[in-house]
Amino acid sequence: KNSATSKLVQAILYSYIERYVQSLKLIKSISDLELSGVNHILYSLVLNGLESKKIINADNVFRYYKPLLNSDKIPQESQLFYAFVYLSKLQTLKDKKSRIILLEKQMATFKNKIQLAQIFKAEWSSLKIIVEQDKKSKSKYYQVLDKIMSETRSEYFLRKSIYVRVLENFIEADEVQYLTYVATTWLKYTDKSDTEFAYARDIYIDKVFARAYMNFSDKNYNYAANNFFGAVGFTDDLESHFGYIKSSFFNNKGQDLNKTYESMYQRKVINESIHYVNSILELSQFLSEINNKSINIERKKVEQVKLFEDVLKKLKDASTFFQTPVYQLLLGFSYLKLTELSIDRYEFSQEMSSLAHKHLMLAYDLGRYNKRVRASALSNLSFLHLHISNWGMAKRFFEMREKLGFVDNDQMFSHYWFYAKASYYLSDYEVAISSIQRLLKNVKNFKDRDAVLLQKLAFYQLSNGDYKSAEINFLAYLNIAGKDDLWNIAKSELGLGYAQFKMFTDKKTRNNLLKTRALNSFKKVLAKVETLKTLTVGGERKIEQNPQRLKMLAQGYMAQLLEGKEAITALNNYLNTLNQISNSLSDLAMIKSKWQASIIKTQLNIAHKHYINNDIVKSHKYLKLSFANLREYIEENTLAFNTDLHNALVSWSDLALATNFTENTKEFNGYLSGAISEIKKLDTENPSVKRLLLRLLK
Repeated sequence: KNSATSKLVQAILYSYIERYVQSLKLIKSISDLELSGVNHILYSLVLNGLESKKIINADNVFRYYKPLLNSDKIPQESQLFYAFVYLSKLQTLKDKKSRIILLEKQMATFKNKIQLAQIFKAEWSSLKIIVEQDKKSKSKYYQVLDKIMSETRSEYFLRKSIYVRVLENFIEADEVQYLTYVATTWLKYTDKSDTEFAYARDIYIDKVFARAYMNFSDKNYNYAANNFFGAVGFTDDLESHFGYIKSSFFNNKGQDLNKTYESMYQRKVINESIHYVNSILELSQFLSEINNKSINIERKKVEQVKLFEDVLKKLKDASTFFQTPVYQLLLGFSYLKLTELSIDRYEFSQEMSSLAHKHLMLAYDLGRYNKRVRASALSNLSFLHLHISNWGMAKRFFEMREKLGFVDNDQMFSHYWFYAKASYYLSDYEVAISSIQRLLKNVKNFKDRDAVLLQKLAFYQLSNGDYKSAEINFLAYLNIAGKDDLWNIAKSELGLGYAQFKMFTDKKTRNNLLKTRALNSFKKVLAKVETLKTLTVGGERKIEQNPQRLKMLAQGYMAQLLEGKEAITALNNYLNTLNQISNSLSDLAMIKSKWQASIIKTQLNIAHKHYINNDIVKSHKYLKLSFANLREYIEENTLAFNTDLHNALVSWSDLALATNFTENTKEFNGYLSGAISEIKKLDTENPSVKRLLLRLLK
């Protein structure tokens, strides 16, 4: 019961049931003499648990690590590990000057433990280098550190612990010069055939990149460029080249990079990676220039195709990097851009898209231990499949990408905006809505984007049948739209009118105020139509944005809301618009048979309105017109089962009988018999089909 092992197991159990005070009391009673065997491992487990719950404050951390560091019962390698853990904890708890004061006191306790004294002194000297302002003082403390590194070069575990800790400190402080000195020294004392060489290189890159990307996301591009440049000369890593070039361009220093890299290549600092570098330089320079050029879209497109084809040629000369994820990422990105540039409505290059998918998947697979590469590969895969209308794959890759997080607000905005789009096209409206709502919760981070987010949210809610929410958000958008694109405003007013129209036609929400609001919304659409220009199809625009389409929809809904002569006028306006778009059906993504059915239905509606007004002559006029269109429809589409056709036959028959219209009777009866025969062939139990058959028979 009173053994150290028993106490430590009890302490673990107390922590498990969240009785931390009892757990802390038990480990206080453990002396360094009792930490032999498994006890020091149990002790460290308890200690880590208490620290994670903030039970031990920063000033007392050393008191609890001291038994682990002082004990003569613990193997030297384990004590080095505990020292490393303690120093890492201290880095998160105290500022640099406070750590220096603490370390000066603590180093004195390790007179008989040389290795612990050395790791503490190395930590102390690295912090002194950071806090000192003048070069002479920095150099003085670096000599202390350099001496320790020299003395410990044959001590494998000690050397590794010292270097990693010192690198952590220099990276956090952006001490690029001394960071490079230490990393170079580590590799100098490590044979290239030793696995530690690769480990040292990876540790250095990992730590430097973490700091570099943090500076980059904070828009400290000068610091980020310095971080990446240190890795460039030290490792010739492709990601370091990419980061350095990108940071330099953001820092408006991209114009000097060609000379810098030419010099490095001549001095053999870099070798075959120059081909990758030249590709990135060409991309960065071209894209920054072309965005400022006043050239037409087609010429810009041709220049971009030439650019990416040239990039692919350069990458072939850097084929020794083929197995690196960053190389595959640039290959995949280049093929992705060529895929985008090949898109013409529903057509695109299958070859380019397949190669883009292949190389981006290779980048993802090869970069499975590099979160940044995986995130970039998944983003590019998402956009690739989004561009080629492969919505299911796009959504899947967006979902995988989401788990990796985002480095800045722009990245987050782009992800959820297009994730919502892919979900919308899959009719997963709930996900589309929640994605936009997530962005709206962080709208303060997205300057001037609140309007476009409200508009998109309203459209998704409209598609989901949540008409009240759609109305609220359309109104919110229109209230702040200001000088937004006229097409966006007109489409939003149409969407608003449709939401109000749907609520008015629902018995549960119907009221005349909704009808008035809907009519006003549609009138605003009609007023704006004359100012809108047609946006023709081509590239990724699959459907022509024609003002006549908005006009047609607004007129159609208005006709359903109006009564008497106003309804007839609205229906005639709608009919005229339908006739005006007859030559643009394919550009508007309208099927001719549906367009014909709309004309027939509208003519029959007008005939019915005139019948109600006792104007039989005009009713007969539209029955005659509708029959001519009905004949044309049947000749082009046959009498095979078609609800549009069969409903038109029923409506025409009812009106002809009601108004005593006797023209075309024989021909009509032939159509009627044919339609009945076609339905009977279906031999179906579908209730709606059976009802239609009964209406035809009647």
